[in-house]
Amino acid sequence: MRRVIAKLLPVLLIVAGNQSKAQYNKRQIDSILDVVSHTNNLETGIDMGEKAFDASAAIHYEEGMVRALLSRASKYINTSHFDEAFKAAVAAEGITVKLDDPRYIAVLETIKGRCYARLGFPKEAGETLFSAIPIAQKIKDADQRHNRLGNIYDVLAENHQLLKQAAKALPFRQKAYMEYVKIVDKRKFPNMASMPLCNLADNFLTIKQFDSAEFYFKKATFVSEAYNESFVKGAAFTALGDLYYQQTKYQAAKFSYKNAVDAFAESKDTRMLKNTYIGLSKVYTALNEKTKAQQYLKRSVDLSDSIADAEKAAIKGPLNYIIEQKEQQDAKKSSRDFRVILFIGSLLIIAICAIIFFHRKFKKRLQVNKEKAEELIKRIERNDDYRTLASKTEELKEILHMAASNHPAFMAKYNQFDPEFSKKLVDISPNILAAEIEFCILLKLNFNTQEIVSYTKVAVRTVEGRKYRIRKKLRIPSNHDLNSWMNQL
Repeated sequence: MRRVIAKLLPVLLIVAGNQSKAQYNKRQIDSILDVVSHTNNLETGIDMGEKAFDASAAIHYEEGMVRALLSRASKYINTSHFDEAFKAAVAAEGITVKLDDPRYIAVLETIKGRCYARLGFPKEAGETLFSAIPIAQKIKDADQRHNRLGNIYDVLAENHQLLKQAAKALPFRQKAYMEYVKIVDKRKFPNMASMPLCNLADNFLTIKQFDSAEFYFKKATFVSEAYNESFVKGAAFTALGDLYYQQTKYQAAKFSYKNAVDAFAESKDTRMLKNTYIGLSKVYTALNEKTKAQQYLKRSVDLSDSIADAEKAAIKGPLNYIIEQKEQQDAKKSSRDFRVILFIGSLLIIAICAIIFFHRKFKKRLQVNKEKAEELIKRIERNDDYRTLASKTEELKEILHMAASNHPAFMAKYNQFDPEFSKKLVDISPNILAAEIEFCILLKLNFNTQEIVSYTKVAVRTVEGRKYRIRKKLRIPSNHDLNSWMNQL
């Protein structure tokens, strides 16, 4: 299949680039989209998908338009560009629902569910994915049905894993594997030859059966190579690298991580590439090759910063979509319940009249209470120490709340509260970055690793990498607790 695609790809690119010279028929468009689904190159897949969409629109071929739009979203998903994937899915929603084919509706809902999970909306992810299961069960083609159900269960497991709920994720991984093994022609579905093996290995790793995990990860690398499934190949080699590192097999770990780097560089998956760089940095540290360890750590940090900025901006897409969906639902409900609202309005008028009557009756009593309250406030204000303490306490509560919600003004607010802390950090290390100062403030506020992961939406390895970099810059000994050190500064 890989050789066939390699031969067809240049021809299809030439044909797709000459739309003004010829009008395509449905078969030609389907052939282009088949190649799009199997290419691992993001730019090529997006470019060909756009041309297939334009060609489909020219002849009013709705299925081709839907496939083109969903293939665009899938390409972004496969390279971890979840914000762009969500935008593409929303753009495809109207015409996909209109086509009313369970194959494509299930794909659309699965893409949306995974984007929700990856962008920090686990509740919406679960609801979307569970609603997709009965849709997928209506797919007539058996291979298509098993593939789609397996994909839904996989994303449900992924959603639980992102919430650190490994026990809840495992049954969904097992369900997904049972669906995948029922597929007869695995070549019809990209990554389906090796993905079930990788997921099964991950299950064994979760329950600490390391020999079985190693066996299936290795098998996944061989199968992914045969089927040209670069993403799964990279994921399997990364997992092997992690496993070998834990077993202190550093040379084997280095070999696996480097193979993963090549695979992810081909698919341009920056998120997975970042994790692989961290792994290589750890291996080179263990091998006492400090220069290379620093080089790979710097690469991972650079990618972490760019990914973190992109993720913060990416959240706006699904958040606005959720708000729009809620507004539409509220509008429908408002229209449906209009008569009920009129009835309630009449009751409210009666209630208001009653309130006015009782308000007049108790007006004098309320005035007395108000005067007592004002006198109490004046007495408190005369106590300067109490007022200062209360003000500081409330300000600190506000800062903690801003930190927990990852508020963009959190650092500025803390510097107003304690302007000396940041200055001391800069005095110790003039080249310290603003993002690192913000991280030090979180440590000073006694947030632990898991809390920082939860609040800032980054991986545990990213947090550990930042701690390592901060220790180096501030010259903090490894036997000193970072939180305590920050509090004593």
